[in-house]
Amino acid sequence: MEKEINSKKIDCPHVGELVNYTIYQMRIQKKQIAELVGVQKLTISRAIKKPSFQLDLLWQISQFTRYNFLAHLGEKLEIPYETKTEKLLKEQLLQKEKELADLQKEKELLMQVLGK
Repeated sequence: MEKEINSKKIDCPHVGELVNYTIYQMRIQKKQIAELVGVQKLTISRAIKKPSFQLDLLWQISQFTRYNFLAHLGEKLEIPYETKTEKLLKEQLLQKEKELADLQKEKELLMQVLGK
């Protein structure tokens, strides 16, 4: 059985613009980013003008800015993905909903016993 292939094309976001906009919003200068990453400011200036972006540079900028560019871009793919944390939270939510339902049944039973 062959896997179905999605023929819908989604234009790739301009990663350089995303990085530039994000660091601008965070009020971080390109010079600071360059120093933290260990490259020249010109390298950062050139990188943000390009629609594609070198992954290791994006990774480092993400670490220094504490902004997850990869997750941001992943959302634009429109391909469902659940992180380990989301899976755990869903399991916890289901468990809490079950506990709540059990407590509500218990309350109803106690109300019947007490005649209220």
